[in-house]
Amino acid sequence: MFVYWCSKKSPLKRGQARHQGFTLIEVLVVVAIASILVSMAVPSFNTAIQNSRMKSESNGLLGAIAYTRTEAIRRGNNVHFSRRNGTNWNGGFVAWIDTNNNNTWNTGEEIRLWEPLHSSMSLSSGNGRTQFIFKASGMVDNDDELTLCDNRSGESGRELTLLISGLASLSEVTCS
Repeated sequence: MFVYWCSKKSPLKRGQARHQGFTLIEVLVVVAIASILVSMAVPSFNTAIQNSRMKSESNGLLGAIAYTRTEAIRRGNNVHFSRRNGTNWNGGFVAWIDTNNNNTWNTGEEIRLWEPLHSSMSLSSGNGRTQFIFKASGMVDNDDELTLCDNRSGESGRELTLLISGLASLSEVTCS
């Protein structure tokens, strides 16, 4: 059994033209409206990206602190958490065990390395600390507040509060 399909086209009346597609004016109007909508959405999208980056970086820092504390407890030994490049916290972090007891990170002592922060971010220690030492009990040698800000002035950043017990928490803070 064969099925035949055919379409009947209605005959055109005199003076009527067959329309196929859009006119140039219609296309230009649609493009103009779309560009206006996009130009309004881009600034808010950039803000969303910056807010997401702030949360991601601060959660990464919190995770790095928690990891270092856990390693100290698991190993039953002091584990250091310090700046990776030695000059500022923006260059990344390192968790390490001081095998030669010189209180300085040397190659081969690292347990884990973390990548540098995004170039728009800055991290500072409220007490000017360059490293923290987590003890086997999970406690840390000193408490501190680490403040993470980005290049937007007057915007909210994140502050990591590190307690002497070794527990850490995040909160919103206004950056200057």
